[in-house]
This record gives sequence, C-alpha cells and structure tokens, in this order.
Amino acid sequence: MRVVDRILRLPELEAAPPVLVDVGAAKGIHPKWRRIAKYAVCVAFEADERELASVTNESSDFRRLTTVNRIAAERASETERFHLTASPYCSSRLTPLHVYLRRYAFAPLFEVERTVELPAVDLRSSFETRAHSKKHSWSSSLARKNCRTSSVC
Repeated sequence: MRVVDRILRLPELEAAPPVLVDVGAAKGIHPKWRRIAKYAVCVAFEADERELASVTNESSDFRRLTTVNRIAAERASETERFHLTASPYCSSRLTPLHVYLRRYAFAPLFEVERTVELPAVDLRSSFETRAHSKKHSWSSSLARKNCRTSSVC
C-alpha cells in the first residue's frame, strides 16, 4: 500500500475527504487526480452542456461527484454571455481573438458557433448554498474553512 493511500484512509480524512474543484470540467478527470479520486469529492463546473455527459462518465471514479451546469465566475449573475465554440473544450465567456488565433493550426476550434446567455455562480456562494442545504457534509466544512481564511466573511 502506498503512503498516499494510507494517509487518505485515515478516519479524519474519510470523515472530511479532500475536495477537488474542476472549473471547465469537459475533459474529465485530470490525470494527476486519478490516484486520489476514490478518496476525494469532486465539484465539477461545466457550462457547456454538450460536454456535461462526459464529465459524469469520466469522473465516475470519485468518491462523490457533484456537477454544476453553470458558468463559474468571479460573481454570480442571472445571465452571462457564453461563446459556444466549434470545440466544446474552447467555449468561454471570453470572445476568441481571431486576429491572434488565425496563425495557429488549432484556430478553427475557436470558431464561435453561437453565443448563449447562461447563469453564473461564484464558487463561494455555490459552496455556501450547498452547506446550508446540508445535502453535502463536505461543503459545510469547506465553507467554514473558506470563512476562516478569507477577510470577506
């Protein structure tokens, strides 16, 4: 058994598992997270619905997975412009700057197919909402830790 596995099996960490936050989760689990996925909770934010199914399929190795089909932003809002590009992995709130992209072979991936309006959530509010619902025990402890380390609380 590896040292990391022994540590992550400690009762303290089983009661309050590591929380991994994936913003723009379309490509699934980051390879570096695979070793600890079975011990961790993943909160995956993916605004592009075209790749939402891949998030749940690819991330099934996590102890617990919560997907949030919203734009993760610096502040919550009812609607934000979101550019859906030819490649779902390139979709963004930012408008692609084709004047700079055109010299690269991957430029067609950034072609905007359409622009939609989607709700946005800030990470802090998202975790606090989940903490108040008591649906996820991990979000309560994460929100408390965030309050202790932040001057905004």
